[in-house]
Amino acid sequence: MQAIRSSLKYLSLVGLALLVAGLVVGLVTGQWVPTAASLLGVGTVALLVGIAFWRRPGAVAAALGRFLGQRSTQAGGNALVATLAVLAILGALNFAAAQYGGRLDLTQNQRLTLAEQSQRVVQNLQKPLKVWVFSANPGSNTRELLQKYDRQSHKFDYEFVDPQKRVRLVRQFGVSQRGEVYLEYGERRQLVQTLGRGSQLSEPQLTQAIVKIQRDQAQSVYLLQGHGEAPLESGRRSVSQAVSRLKNRGYEVNSGDRVPQQADTVALMGPQNSLSEAAVGALRDHLNAGGGLLLAFQPQTDPGLGLLLADWGLQRDERIIIDPSGRGQANALALVRNYGDHPITEDLAGVSLYPLAQPLNASETEGIRATPLLQTSEQSWAESDPRQEEVSFDAEGGDTRGPLTVGIAFEQAEAEGEGQSPARMVAIGSAAFATDAVLSSGRGINSDVLLNVVGWLSGSEEEELGIRPNKPANRRLNLVPWQITTVWAAALIAVPVLGLLAAAIAWWRRR
Repeated sequence: MQAIRSSLKYLSLVGLALLVAGLVVGLVTGQWVPTAASLLGVGTVALLVGIAFWRRPGAVAAALGRFLGQRSTQAGGNALVATLAVLAILGALNFAAAQYGGRLDLTQNQRLTLAEQSQRVVQNLQKPLKVWVFSANPGSNTRELLQKYDRQSHKFDYEFVDPQKRVRLVRQFGVSQRGEVYLEYGERRQLVQTLGRGSQLSEPQLTQAIVKIQRDQAQSVYLLQGHGEAPLESGRRSVSQAVSRLKNRGYEVNSGDRVPQQADTVALMGPQNSLSEAAVGALRDHLNAGGGLLLAFQPQTDPGLGLLLADWGLQRDERIIIDPSGRGQANALALVRNYGDHPITEDLAGVSLYPLAQPLNASETEGIRATPLLQTSEQSWAESDPRQEEVSFDAEGGDTRGPLTVGIAFEQAEAEGEGQSPARMVAIGSAAFATDAVLSSGRGINSDVLLNVVGWLSGSEEEELGIRPNKPANRRLNLVPWQITTVWAAALIAVPVLGLLAAAIAWWRRR
C-alpha cells in the first residue's frame, strides 16, 4: 500500500504535462473542444490527486525545491520555456492566419488567382448567392475555384450535392443530369454549366452567370416558327429540352412566325420551307441592328436564305456527312471532337453529335470574320449518294474525305451603326443537334455547345469583361539528341568520376 501511495504522488507531474499539452493543442489549433478541453480536465484531476498523496506539505515544498535546484531541471526548464514560446508564436500566427487569411500568388501569370473582374463581381454582391453543384465527387479544380470565390465575399456560398441522396432538392432545381451547376440568388435559379467527365467548372462561365442572374431584364432568344422548323412540344424531333435549358440558364425564350424588333438572338432550327421575302428582310434588319442569328440547317432543303448567306460568305454543301469513327460502321451521325479556336469552343471538352449533317464552307468576305467551330474526323467523308444501301467512300463518285466543317461562327468586323454591337451569326449543318432525341441521350456535350453558341450570339459577358482562364506558361524543355546524351553522360559518368577523384586525392594527402 505504501508503494502505491509513493507512486501516485507522481501523478502531479503527469497532470502538469497534460495541462501543458492541452494549452499547446488549444493555442495551435484554435479549437479547445474536445481534445484540448479533455487534456486540461484530465491534467487538472491528475495534478490534484498527485498533490494529495504527498505526506506533508513541507515535504512537498522541500522536494520541489531540490528538484528545481538541480542543473538538469534548470536546463530542461529553459528548453521547455523556449519550446512553449515557439509554440505560442506558432499558435498566434495560426490564429491570425485563420481569422485574417491572405494568399500570395507567385506564379508568372497569376493562374492561381481569380481575374480582377471576377473579384469585383463577387465583392459587389447585393444579396447572398449560393452555387449548387449536383455532383458528389467533383474535380479538385472545381473545389479550388469555388474556394477562391468564397474568399472574396461572405455573401458567396457553395455546396456539393449527391443527386441520389437529395432527390427533393434535385426536383426543386429541375436537374436533368449529374454534374449540373446552378446559381441561387434570392428567388432566382439559373443553370451555369454541366460538368462531364474530365471537365471542370469554368471561371468565365461562372462569373458570366453571376452577372446575368443579377440583371433585372433577361436576355431574349426567339425561335422562329412556321416554316417547318423543329416543334416546341415534347418529342424526339422537338427542341423542348433545349428551350428548358435556355430558360434554366436565365434566358427569356419566345417563339412565333414573325421576327420581333426586340430580341437578342433569333434561331431557325431546321426550316424545311422557304421564308418569305419579308421574313428574310426582317432577319437582315435584325443583323444590321447588331443582333445574333443561329441557323441550323436540314440537308437538301431550301429555306430561301441564299442572298443572306451570300452576304456573309456562307456556302452549304448538300452532301451528307458519313462518319464511321463512332461504332466502326458508316452512318449519318457525325462525331465532333475537334473544336476551333473561338470563345464558343474555348471550354468545350468531349464529343458532340450531329445527326444527318451537311458540310459548311465559308468564303472570304469583306467585313466578315469567319471561324470554323466544329470539325469531323479524318475518317468521315461527304457522301454524294446517301440513298444507296451500303455507303462507302468513292472519290470518283464525288465524295470528299474529311475533316469536314459542321459549324462556323461569323462576326462583322465593324458595327453597322454608331453605338451598336457587331452582328454575329452561327451556322450549324445539322438541324437535329439540339433535339430532344440527342439531348436526352446523354451521349454528347450538345447542350454545352448550344448554350455557348447562344451566349456568344447574345453578347457574352465573357467578351465584355475580358475574362480568360489563366493558363500555365509553357516551360517545357526541348532537348536535341546530343544535349540528351550530354546530360546522361554528366549524370552517370562525370559526377561519379569526380567524386572518386576527390576521394582519391583526399586519401593520398592523408597518407
